[in-house]
Parts: sequence; structure tokens; C-alpha cells
Amino acid sequence: MTAEHASDGDPFTVPEEPGHVVDSEGSHDPDGCELCVERNCTVDCQCRCGNCCELLLIEASLRDAEREPRIVELGSPIWDDEMDIFHGQKVVGGYLLNRTDNGGACAFFDRQTRLCTIHATRPLVCRLFNCDQEQDRVQENPSNDPSSLRDEERG
Repeated sequence: MTAEHASDGDPFTVPEEPGHVVDSEGSHDPDGCELCVERNCTVDCQCRCGNCCELLLIEASLRDAEREPRIVELGSPIWDDEMDIFHGQKVVGGYLLNRTDNGGACAFFDRQTRLCTIHATRPLVCRLFNCDQEQDRVQENPSNDPSSLRDEERG
């Protein structure tokens, strides 16, 4: 991954732009920063088959939900293991986007067109998944095909 560098050239210096993850010691790790990963590692798949939307579990982060507000509306909350110590309530850590009313596929997957309805604002996990590379891997070894696992679950 190409790290985003601050003006002094050190990738661990906190960039001036807001939104970057900084650890408790005030250090910035581009590999652990969602904003840096999103910018530097987004994959542009050519296949657009929709298999990943149908067959994989799609988890969206809180940052994803900020970028695409419909994630909060259509996703199921993933509760953080830690309780909110000030209010005694569970805290949402992210959202699961797979929905039974969409055949187990992502809530934003249009089964008719086989396209993502929020492609421009899709979650980071979707931006990072390389379906083209995954299809090559399955062709090399068919036992790596996630659709065979889904078929076994249904059978």
C-alpha cells in the first residue's frame, strides 16, 4: 500500500486534514487509518457480477454510515462488545448489510440489474474487495468458490 505522507515525508505524522485515525500516543498509521486505506487501496473491479453482494457478509463501519446515511436505515446494527460506561447502553460498532428480504444479499444490491444502488458511496469493505482477483483464484481452485458454501447451507 502506498502511504499518504505528511509534508515532512513521514507516513506516521498526522496529516493536517481531519478524519484521519490517530492512536492514543498521537501517532498516525496509514495502514490502520480508514481514510488512508479508502483513498489508497480502493479497487476498481471490471466484472460487476454482483456475486460478492449476494454471497459474502457485508459489514459497514460507522465511517461508512456517515458517508452513506441509508446504511443506518437499512443495515442491522452490530453491537460493540463494550458497554457505554456513561449511559449503561450498548454502542453500535457498525452495520450488517445482508438482508433476508433481499435473499441474504446486501440491502443495496439490486437483484434485477445486479448492480449496487450506492456504488459511489459503498462501504470500505466493498471498495477493497477485488472480485476480479477472486474469480481468478476460484478458477485456479474451484473449492475456493464461496457460492458452493452458500449452496451447501441451502441444501
